[in-house]
Formats: sequence, C-alpha cells, structure tokens
Amino acid sequence: MSDANGAAAQLDVAVFVDVDNIWIACREDNIPFQPGFIQDLARSEGRVIISRAYADWSEGYLHQAKLRLQEEAFEFAQLPGASNGKNTADIQLAVDALEAALLPNPPGVIVLVSGDRDFVPLANKLRRYRIR
Repeated sequence: MSDANGAAAQLDVAVFVDVDNIWIACREDNIPFQPGFIQDLARSEGRVIISRAYADWSEGYLHQAKLRLQEEAFEFAQLPGASNGKNTADIQLAVDALEAALLPNPPGVIVLVSGDRDFVPLANKLRRYRIR
C-alpha cells in the first residue's frame, strides 16, 4: 500500500489482550508478562490506534499485570466475573475486534493476544475482511 507520493502507507493496528488467559499461562510457564513486548510487536506492524486489555480487574492476582499494562498505555475493559471463575473476556474481545473491522477506516492489522483456540474463528473472519 502506497500513498500519493509513492511512500509506503503505515497501517493502523488494534491490539486486544485476554489478560486472564495470558497472565495465567505466563505464570504457569514461568515466563515474565511483558506487555511492552506486545506493544513493540504491534508497532512493528504500524501505528497502534487501539490497545485494550480484558479482565475482571477486581481480581487481586492481576494487580501486577494491570500496572504493567498501564505503563504501556492499554485501556482496560472491565469484565464481570461469574461465580464459576469465568469472565466474558472472549465474547467481549471478539465483539470489539469485529466492531473495529467494521469501522469506516478499519485497522489493517488486528493483534489478538490469547492462548485460547476459541479465537481461531475470529481470526479467520477478520482475514475475510482483509485484515491481517
């Protein structure tokens, strides 16, 4: 993609992070949670216009994750927890990603950060909208 001067146009990028999923996986595998790495990777694709992190932020174990995400300018989507320990992150993240894809000027790249295979159909749908 090029602009009128022949220079490569910079793509807009949206980042959506399922924090519960990633935080727990990092902790279980003894890997540091590094949202700065996520942002750097997203910036390598273009101009980040949305950075959103999904979790039930009332959960005390996410305090450190929240601090690290704040340092990287993520906005927080508060999700109510259910009595079974699940939250609505998957569905809210999917709705927000599809909403971004349907904007008049959608991002050219959407980064889905999760270890959950439930997002494969979402990724496939985004590709149909010509979003990487």
